[in-house]
Order: sequence, then C-alpha cells, then structure tokens
Amino acid sequence: MKGRALRVTNCRDPHMWYAGLVGQVVPLVREEADCYWSREPAGYVNIVHKADAELVEVDCTNGQKCICQSGLLRKCANDPLQK
Repeated sequence: MKGRALRVTNCRDPHMWYAGLVGQVVPLVREEADCYWSREPAGYVNIVHKADAELVEVDCTNGQKCICQSGLLRKCANDPLQK
C-alpha cells in the first residue's frame, strides 16, 4: 500500500512539537494551504509548517500497518524511508 507522509527537514521554532524529529518521517493527516497536519507521538493532531517538511511517499507491502495507515510513529519493515 502506498501512502503519503512527511519528512521533517527543519524546525525554525524550537518550541514546535517536532523540534526533536528533524530527519524523521511523521504521519500526514491532511494538507492545508499554509501547513500540514500530523500526529504527534503523544497522539495529538498538530501542525507542521510547510517550510519545515517535505511530502514523501511510503510503501507498505506486507500488510502491516505503518505510519501512513495508522497515524502512529512506527517503523514499517518495508518502508525504504525508515531503513
């Protein structure tokens, strides 16, 4: 299954929830004109500034849930972005 997620590339504000996740892939909940919505590790839905992330495609082919399906920060064994 293919889905979209976010790779955090930067964090301009050290107080944002994803400040410690630069370089990590996080779930994409939805995209708006000025920001992305993602799910924090604590489970809350929160924004990611578009300047701080890029859309990436994730591929889960063995039927297990990965971040694109569950919205959780879990690694998928078949996701090349997580290896």
